[in-house]
Amino acid sequence: MIRHAGAPARGDPTGPVPVVGKGEEEEEEDGMRLCLPANPKNCLPHRRGISILEKLIKTCPVWLQLSLGQAEVARILHRVVAGMFLVRRDSSSKQLVLCVHFPSLNESSAEVLEYTIKEEKSILYLEGSALVFEDIFRLIAFYCVSRDLLPFTLRLPQAILEASSFTDLETIANLGLEAIVESALYKCVLKPLKEAINSCLHQIHSKDGSLQQLKENQLVILATTTTDLGVTTSVPEVPMMEKILQKFTSMHKAYSPEKKISILLKTCKLIYDSMALGNPGKPYGADDFLPVLMYVLARSNLTEMLLNVEYMMELMDPALQLGEGSYYLTTTYGALEHIKSYDKITVTRQLSVEVQDSIHRWERRRTLNKARASRSSVQDFICVSYLEPEQQARTLASRADTQAQALCAQCAEKFAVERPQAHRLFVLVDGRCFQLADDALPHCIKGYLLRSEPKRDFHFVYRPLDGGGGGGGGSPPCLVVREPNFL
Repeated sequence: MIRHAGAPARGDPTGPVPVVGKGEEEEEEDGMRLCLPANPKNCLPHRRGISILEKLIKTCPVWLQLSLGQAEVARILHRVVAGMFLVRRDSSSKQLVLCVHFPSLNESSAEVLEYTIKEEKSILYLEGSALVFEDIFRLIAFYCVSRDLLPFTLRLPQAILEASSFTDLETIANLGLEAIVESALYKCVLKPLKEAINSCLHQIHSKDGSLQQLKENQLVILATTTTDLGVTTSVPEVPMMEKILQKFTSMHKAYSPEKKISILLKTCKLIYDSMALGNPGKPYGADDFLPVLMYVLARSNLTEMLLNVEYMMELMDPALQLGEGSYYLTTTYGALEHIKSYDKITVTRQLSVEVQDSIHRWERRRTLNKARASRSSVQDFICVSYLEPEQQARTLASRADTQAQALCAQCAEKFAVERPQAHRLFVLVDGRCFQLADDALPHCIKGYLLRSEPKRDFHFVYRPLDGGGGGGGGSPPCLVVREPNFL
């Protein structure tokens, strides 16, 4: 919710009040969902029902970087397009700072503008602005659609704009900041270079004979029965094969390694679905999948496939190497290697030792080439109410490995309690109250509850120990929990 600075907390208008004398017409906002903005680049989220506010909340590890210093933030923002932003915490004043990439008049340089975010009691506002907000998420959401004192509206990373589900947003949040910046660089750098890279790869593999070997053995495999190929399941029928080949075409057109991997993952799942048609419900493993994948690849453009696989393996973010997409990428690489050295007499349903060794050396090289940041350094958020659920709720940013005791210290400061030693952190789940042990990990508990099925209604509440029973002084004490799966 937004209100004019100095206005009473209750009876807030549904949108920001224009500042007298500014002459700017501001966009309206209903406290939870922002209306369609004037900036078309930020209109995209509304077409699929996820508001900008929701996207910001789900992806805060991307843009809320409280541990980064001024120099590091500037280094990151100089690599992205104008309007991109990060929020950091000033080490001396402890205030939040909105950092925005602003193009300089000199085309060869750019600068980062910084705006101090002032905090008074339960409101936030940009220094010099008359608009105030309940939390950092609503503040940023507003400035994504209306500029107020900014030179232009804030710009969300393209990956966040295009995300169409909460699963997509969770994936983006897990990737962190650097990966989103990297995706922006893909558009600036890899898109114009994609054809040149493919041309170089094609030249390399023409000289080493790989393409010729693939073409020759492709004809052999096409003339080989599924039994001789080692296939023991159903294979894709013609309509499904056409759909798979269309996916491969789309994958070849993409310039982002992550986009290519995403398409490959979806394609491999189509292949798995086809395998199960003959025997629904039966689980199939990697040994069953490899021969079917070879069968499919032999009916595709193997030259394009080889270039795509090498493009992905060399340019993908090493942080994705442990993911499902990386598994299917290395499996596809193994299938291509088997096709290249195919021998009908010694057909195998497993990756050869040579291929496994090659994959291991690739993984080791890619890991060493780029140091990965510790997951525990990523900032996460948690919403905590005071005394009762949804009362005086504050969104607190902390590391994912922050213990309840440390989070209680943050709450004591935010809610200005007189006796912090008598207060604790509780979680109310579907009406039941649990007290968090001092060494419990609230973010882990939050993650467990978000993933639980059926979906549960839960609230974190900071309140005195004598009110922990949820029903007054005569209530029994709450169960103290430590592990995430306490239900």
